[in-house]
Parts: sequence; structure tokens; C-alpha cells
Amino acid sequence: RTGRFCQTEEVAVMQTFVLSLLVCSLSMTVIALLFRLVCRALGNRYAARWRYAAWLVVLAGFLLPIRPAWPSSPVSLPAAPAGGTAAALAVSSAPGFDPYPVLFLVWLLGGGLMLACLLVRHVSFCRTAARFSRPLEREDARVAREVLAAGGKPSLPVRRCRCVPGPLAVGLFRPCILLPDRPYPPEELSLVLQHELVHCRRKDLLFQTLLAFCR
Repeated sequence: RTGRFCQTEEVAVMQTFVLSLLVCSLSMTVIALLFRLVCRALGNRYAARWRYAAWLVVLAGFLLPIRPAWPSSPVSLPAAPAGGTAAALAVSSAPGFDPYPVLFLVWLLGGGLMLACLLVRHVSFCRTAARFSRPLEREDARVAREVLAAGGKPSLPVRRCRCVPGPLAVGLFRPCILLPDRPYPPEELSLVLQHELVHCRRKDLLFQTLLAFCR
């Protein structure tokens, strides 16, 4: 009887966990969609840093899908007869198919598969970029050194890559700025590097990684 009670308690815990996970995921999805609509309606009325901070809160809601249980108000219920309680326990502990562990396993396998696909794509892109990239020319390298030194990142590598359509910062642990294989005037190159440097200083690469993990 003790073993059956423990098994029933484990099933109840699994049911509570799966239902809480489902409710939190759906609610955060609705909140994210509503917030995106609000951002489009408001336009640029608020600074980018406030929108960025708000998206961090939404992201934290996805990363922490389990919410603490709020204490409910005590309600006194009439005691059930002993026979009824025993019958209820017998019915609740009756063997049968429990779908909640299967649902949790499907969710876990799906998330692991998506994460593995993202990692494979990222590693493949990094290898392709390393293969088809090259250092900057002398004049461009001089502009890059000045911009990076002024931005506090003098050792950040900047390379040209023919497999990227536009400038972008890549690499979570070893960041690098990749430029498309086309000429830039010195003034435009300076602005482009300053823009990408802001992404590196603001840790936007980490934000994008967490966002991809939430997907």
C-alpha cells in the first residue's frame, strides 16, 4: 500500500509539472505575440534599450517555464466518510495508461532535437565562414583598428567573408565581425564597425543564443 501511494504521488507530481509547463509556454507565447503587436503599434516612441529590457523579461519567462505555486486560502471542507475515502484512493491508484510521462518525453526529445539542429547549423556556418574568410586590406584594417580601439575591443577580429550577405557579429565565446566581400568607403566602414561593436559590447550574441534555445 505504501508503494502504491508513492507511485500515485509521483504520477501527481508529473501531471502537475507537465500541465504547468504547458500553461506557462502557451501563456508566454501569447504575451510575446501581444508585446510584438504593441511594439509595432508604438513604433519608436520608446528607446531601444527599454524594448530590449522588456524582451529580456519575456525571454526569462520562456527559460523559466515553472512558476512558484501561490498559497491558496484555507477552505474547510466536510470530512468524507471513511468508506468513500478508501474507495476514492482505490480508484485513483488503479493501474492505467498515464499520458503525462509520454508528453514530457516527447517535449524533451523535440527540444533536444531542435537544439542539436541549431548547434549543427551554427558549427557548419562557423566552419564555412572560417574557410571562405580573409583578412582586411591595409586601408580597411587601419580603419578597423581605430574603431575597435576607440570602442574598447582592440583585439576583436574583423574579416571579409564572401558567404555573408551583410555585416554581422558571430561567435559566442570568440566573437568576430564578418564583412561581405565588397568595398566600403572609410566613413561607411567606420559606421558599420561601430554598429557591430555595439552588438558585441551589449552581449546580443548571448541574447540571440538564448532566443534560439527558447524556440
